[in-house]
Amino acid sequence: MLILRKNGLLRYGKILFVCGICFFGAAFTIMAFHNDIGIREVFGQVYELISGQRAQGLTALEISYSVGLALGIIFFNHIGGRRITKDPTPIEVEMRNYEDDVNNALAETADREKKTLDVE
Repeated sequence: MLILRKNGLLRYGKILFVCGICFFGAAFTIMAFHNDIGIREVFGQVYELISGQRAQGLTALEISYSVGLALGIIFFNHIGGRRITKDPTPIEVEMRNYEDDVNNALAETADREKKTLDVE
């Protein structure tokens, strides 16, 4: 265990583990959402409306959607570390909401305990 701590393998292992959990958790969430809304049936109906034929297997619509989804997730509002707009990303908005919720909870707890708290 001491060897792992000295050269940082344990730390990098933990980082890789957390990254893996986040990656596969997000992938599972997207797949579960698509399963819930029946995305294959929706694509099949759209394909049939446009082409007049029933879809036989994988269609160009599904492939382009998958590629677009991946590119959108990877490059959403960012290209090479540069921001396209000054608008906050969805994660930045959620982090701001989270910070506000934490600050409000801390202030309410301090108020109940009749303490003063400087929340910035």
